[in-house]
Amino acid sequence: MPHILLYLLPVATSFTAWLTARIIIYSALYPLSPTKIFGFTLQGVLIKNQKQIAERIGEGVMLELAQAGSKIELVNPDTIKSLQPLIEQHLDSFLRVKLKEKMPVIASFIGDNTILKLKGGMMEEIELLLPEIIVRYTQSVITNPAIKTTITEKIAAYPATRIEAQIAPTLKHAMARVPLLFAVGGLLVGLMLAAIVYAVSYN
Repeated sequence: MPHILLYLLPVATSFTAWLTARIIIYSALYPLSPTKIFGFTLQGVLIKNQKQIAERIGEGVMLELAQAGSKIELVNPDTIKSLQPLIEQHLDSFLRVKLKEKMPVIASFIGDNTILKLKGGMMEEIELLLPEIIVRYTQSVITNPAIKTTITEKIAAYPATRIEAQIAPTLKHAMARVPLLFAVGGLLVGLMLAAIVYAVSYN
């Protein structure tokens, strides 16, 4: 094999690796819409598989929520405590105002002392009941299949142009750096091949 071919071999492998990397990165997103080239329909991998990706993400989110629900303390005592003034305000408004509107006869027999006692008793029951309600509601939400359906549908219907706008900067950065790494790797492979060919051919 002529020496010139040995010199060209590392250049060829380096260029091939560089071009291959650029094509792989480019094909992750482009073309955005199905395009026929030589009878083959081409489309960006992310866009083409958007529905399948959306389903996987939906399943992953549901799994994470289910696992988190069993590990995270859902009811924080400080949070419950911070709600007490609001609950007391609503109870006071109900006992002093709304009760008179809805049950005027009963309200006429209830004085301030009775209202305070009723409010105190109701607050105790609410403090006991509220954490359980929060836990049950949260668990029902995180195990609701509708969450997966909603997430999947939203991602699957996300416009390709918006995906491009958000991913293109990252893709451009990868397009600038990754092919160079491939080119260096291709150059090293080419040099090794050239050395092997030279050793076999000229020794």
